[in-house]
Amino acid sequence: MPEPLLPSAARLRLAVAAFRTGESRRNCPPSLHVGVLGTSIDAAVFEESGREPLDADLRREIGAALLSRALSFTETPDMWLTRSGHLTTHDGDLAWLAACASAAAEADLAPAFVVITRRGWYDPRTLQRREWARLRLA
Repeated sequence: MPEPLLPSAARLRLAVAAFRTGESRRNCPPSLHVGVLGTSIDAAVFEESGREPLDADLRREIGAALLSRALSFTETPDMWLTRSGHLTTHDGDLAWLAACASAAAEADLAPAFVVITRRGWYDPRTLQRREWARLRLA
């Protein structure tokens, strides 16, 4: 299986901008998205409710279901987690990364996985990140 490639800087920037403008709640729950990052193509989405805990198996099943749905509209899906908070590694980020990596391996895919917040993005695998105080789009 190939190594996952990080989406382009432009697509990551657009994804952060879309999250900033599209999410009105100040403290939003983590949401897993599978699709084409930074485009207008719809993504398959799962939003955590916070009422019931998610174990590793359930997260993997959710990741696999979203990946299967996304494969109906793209051959090369990306996986990303949107959440409120700072660009620091949270336990939930790593739990979703492990589940998504497992689901992707079962499908013989290597999608990118990034965490998107209002401030920027980061890749929990490589710790690459980009943060903006004021994000401007041309």
